[in-house]
Amino acid sequence: MIRINLNPEKKKAKFKKKGISFKAPSISLPRQGILYAGIPVAVIIIGIGYYFNLQFQIKDLQNKKRTLLVEKTKYRMAKKQIDILKSKIKEAEMMKDDVSRKIKIYQRLAKEKRDFGKILYAISVSVPDGVWLTSLSISRNDSKLKGYTFDPQYITIFYQNLKKFYKDIEFRSTKRTGEKSLVFYSFNFDMKNFKRAEKSP
Repeated sequence: MIRINLNPEKKKAKFKKKGISFKAPSISLPRQGILYAGIPVAVIIIGIGYYFNLQFQIKDLQNKKRTLLVEKTKYRMAKKQIDILKSKIKEAEMMKDDVSRKIKIYQRLAKEKRDFGKILYAISVSVPDGVWLTSLSISRNDSKLKGYTFDPQYITIFYQNLKKFYKDIEFRSTKRTGEKSLVFYSFNFDMKNFKRAEKSP
């Protein structure tokens, strides 16, 4: 009976020489194991990145702090300068007020000088010949004078002259007798409400 080998490879394998064969072990990890191993690595990477980010932010904040300290120093110096300027401005204002007060005083004195000059001018041009003044007291509101004359008509002339400059004049005249039957008249004028003189020196 004839036998036909339908699987010649298996048959040949029977006649292979026996020898030492090595097969590398294969490791197969499940997908869950890979996931569990990657989470710590990812956490470490994120932590490292966060650390470097914090270091960068800290460095940036330190730079800003130094900048702010420099600005703060500048502001302090500027504040000192401003305080000095304020002090100088205050002194200048005090000096200005003092000068203003002095100017007002000088103006008032100058006005009073002009007023008295006008009064003296008015009295001097009003005194007629034949009248002698013995005393004179003047102010802006009230003036008084005393004098004498040998002829009473000069008192009337003097009075009429003064009326050009004063609104109100009160006078009193007294007859007196001197040595060797010398007769003279003394008078007192009380003058108020001086009017502005048309002409002044």
